[in-house]
Amino acid sequence: MVIKEEEVQDELSGSPKKKVVAMHYFKGLGEQAAVNALSRVIREDSKLKEELETKGHYNKCKHYFLPKQMEILRKYLGDPDD
Repeated sequence: MVIKEEEVQDELSGSPKKKVVAMHYFKGLGEQAAVNALSRVIREDSKLKEELETKGHYNKCKHYFLPKQMEILRKYLGDPDD
C-alpha cells in the first residue's frame, strides 16, 4: 500500500494523536514501542523537553500533540517521514 504525501500531511495536521506521530518517526516499531521510543527521545533531550514544556505546554499524559508542539518536534527531530 502506497501512502500519498497528502494523506500523511492530513494525518499529522492539527492536533495529531501521539501514537500516529510516533509511528511516523519510528516506522519499524509497533504502536506502543513507537510511543515509548518517542517518549524516551523527548525525556532524554533536555532542550527539546524544556522547549516543549515552556513554549508548547507539553503534558506527557496527553494522547495528542498541539500544533505548537508539532512545530517544536519538527525543529528538533525533523519531519516525521524524512
